[in-house]
Amino acid sequence: MKLFKEGYLKWSLLGLVIIMLLSGCVLGNPPTEEAQTIQRPEDKIEIIEVDNIILFASRETDGVYEEITVQVDDKNKTFPWVSTTNPTYAPTIDMVDVDDDTVDEVVILLITDHGTGVLQQKIHVLKLEDLTEIDVENPVEAINKKVTSTITKNDGKVNAVIKWDENILEKDFNESDAGFWFDEVAFGAHVFYEIVGSKINATVSGAVSPARFPVTAIVEYDSDLRIESIVVEEGYTDEIDD
Repeated sequence: MKLFKEGYLKWSLLGLVIIMLLSGCVLGNPPTEEAQTIQRPEDKIEIIEVDNIILFASRETDGVYEEITVQVDDKNKTFPWVSTTNPTYAPTIDMVDVDDDTVDEVVILLITDHGTGVLQQKIHVLKLEDLTEIDVENPVEAINKKVTSTITKNDGKVNAVIKWDENILEKDFNESDAGFWFDEVAFGAHVFYEIVGSKINATVSGAVSPARFPVTAIVEYDSDLRIESIVVEEGYTDEIDD
């Protein structure tokens, strides 16, 4: 009887071990790496992967990725964004607490348009827990509300006057420097973003003619992702091509 009990106990223990092995839970070990792998969508184009964040596109049309999906671990969400397929202007992804809530956000920068005289970058900030997009104030719209300017021609000279807050910046040119001059400084042909510490900054070029960009607006954001300050500075470049 004793031998029968010992044999029964051994077989019971062996059966328990087999069950644990099949369920992947032997001795409390975590699931295998293979079990944790997130399935990648087969019908989408992978654009970039940074750490555990992946961008996919639903399609590619005329050099542009369209309808972009963001995947973080087992979460994903699709947005009506676009991004150039040009590898020179590949997207960037960062994890930064830009809204000062002690939790990092997913910050994605996409080049949406580029060419002679144009280079447009868009910023997208997502909450990590559910990939909800947080609105970031448009810098060009804010500049156009806050900054005023005039461009006048007289005796072969061109004078540009830019005003914001109580500041004034003047620039002088020869009229022959360009075949066509705007009536006021046009901001927005070139828009770039960067993260400085945990704050978002944007630089926006100002044009006095179709190919002359002598000033830049420096835009700083607060933790609500609203524009905190705008300063116009001399210097950008006279001509920018693709």
